[in-house]
Amino acid sequence: MNYRGIYRKYIAGSSNYETYVYGDVVEKDGSSYICGVSKTFGYLPEDPVSGFRIMQRIIVNFTEGITAPASPIKGDRWFNTADGVLYTSVTDDSGTIWVKL
Repeated sequence: MNYRGIYRKYIAGSSNYETYVYGDVVEKDGSSYICGVSKTFGYLPEDPVSGFRIMQRIIVNFTEGITAPASPIKGDRWFNTADGVLYTSVTDDSGTIWVKL
């Protein structure tokens, strides 16, 4: 998987479509989508013909900084600006931890 951030239909400053490829993950309107085709063609992720599949339909907290947020809720996201890695919080019997995406 390759996290590509917030979905963008067009390349900034042009009318060319942003290209996403197999395994790219994007977020749009509080949902995460994963690309399941070799190349997208400008469809919105929620369109059935887009090649994207929804990963979750929950709104999560998104934080960026060098320190992980305290007391995350399952599914929260944290972008560590020190190492450039995106993490998600996962909850199991032992508590909640941050896991690399």
